[in-house]
Amino acid sequence: MSSFKPTHTFPFKLMAAVATIAVVCETLLALGHSVRGNELTLTQIAEAVEQDQVKWISVEGDRLWVTFDDDRQAEVRQTTGQSAIAALTALNVPLAKIQAVSWSTTAPSVFGPFLQSLIIMLPVVILLGLVVTVGVYALRAFAHRSS
Repeated sequence: MSSFKPTHTFPFKLMAAVATIAVVCETLLALGHSVRGNELTLTQIAEAVEQDQVKWISVEGDRLWVTFDDDRQAEVRQTTGQSAIAALTALNVPLAKIQAVSWSTTAPSVFGPFLQSLIIMLPVVILLGLVVTVGVYALRAFAHRSS
């Protein structure tokens, strides 16, 4: 009976490091979403503005980051194609109530959507890499046994 010794050892340490990095990235992405809060509709924000419950609204591209008086935060995605103030006015929020809220505008991040897509795709890439690595290792082991 011959003892089997593959020419290349399976890179368990490398795969463990890559899996750890993937878990850390996914966790950071999840924390980034939960720190800001949950996603609400523009109608819900309009009701909160009318009831004087909104302290701050930050506009970032098509997103509104809303901070309430009790320091809760929420995200609103605008799909109307108009400004946030115009959208709230169209929902019959009095202009005085809209002006009572503090507003800020920041340019949308160029890398935000790219990084978010990359982090979402990372587990798939790691899984494919694991499957390919295990397949190559298995083929080498099989070829070594049959020769």
